[in-house]
Amino acid sequence: MPDSTFRLTACRGLDPAPEKRPCPHVLPHDGGMADSLAAALAEAGWPAFLAATEPSIRRHQAIKLVLAGCPNACAGPQVADFGLIRACRPAREPDRCTGCGACAAACPERLITLAPEGPVIDRKQCLGCGLCARACPHEALTLDRLGWRIMAGGRLGRRPALAVELPGLFSDAEAVACLARLAAFFMARFRPGQRLSALLPRDPAALSAILRGQAAAPAPRPSGGPSHGRRTARRA
Repeated sequence: MPDSTFRLTACRGLDPAPEKRPCPHVLPHDGGMADSLAAALAEAGWPAFLAATEPSIRRHQAIKLVLAGCPNACAGPQVADFGLIRACRPAREPDRCTGCGACAAACPERLITLAPEGPVIDRKQCLGCGLCARACPHEALTLDRLGWRIMAGGRLGRRPALAVELPGLFSDAEAVACLARLAAFFMARFRPGQRLSALLPRDPAALSAILRGQAAAPAPRPSGGPSHGRRTARRA
């Protein structure tokens, strides 16, 4: 992306190079998510805000966005300000199950057991990779609900931290709206030198309330402009 106020990285499954074979792990998607996220930041006012606040934008000040096409998460959404992982919630068709065990064998986490009523998935631990549904020769498991896992607040650097994941699976529109609220949250609390991850709660429920728009509106920034914030950051 040419805009220096954010950096967007997508795994090769979502942004394949023409000369390389398609990624076998990427889950179905409509495409265009990268453009939608960029548009959401622009509409939220983030590029104009940072450009006006920081005359010389450094690489670490840009919001880092990462898109991954499956739970392998090769592009590293866990260490991004805002990361999306494509995932699914397999649906069961018990009447089609023959008990062959192909789904259980395909699950890397070993979260599927076979029961008389068909395959049983440990939903709490399931990563939503869809390998079980792809392996089933009888369509007893299908790629039913597709969406995005959302995580926010990750970073590398001197004090690295893993992102916090929101509960649930989100549609394209919901994920885009979450990013817009994240940008609004950051702008309301922005201080030069302050990383976004340091401002976000580490509790998934509290973070979810912010990104879903269920938290109280952020307090306005104190007056004083960017130079006042820079002096405060130095004293801290």
